[in-house]
Amino acid sequence: MTREQAEFVKEFRVLLGYSWKEVHREWCEQYENNTILRGNQKKGIELCNEAMILLNEKIEDGWN
Repeated sequence: MTREQAEFVKEFRVLLGYSWKEVHREWCEQYENNTILRGNQKKGIELCNEAMILLNEKIEDGWN
């Protein structure tokens, strides 16, 4: 994940308050050509955790 991608994830999760499932759906639409796994909660959590670490942020910074 690039910093730009991490900021993309942060926008939807932290700034717009999307659910993990919705974050994954947006990620798939932007970065993947995968229509089968679109909107997976576990994958959304993984994306958010990776972005949070890359941006050197904590769960308390609005990620949960």
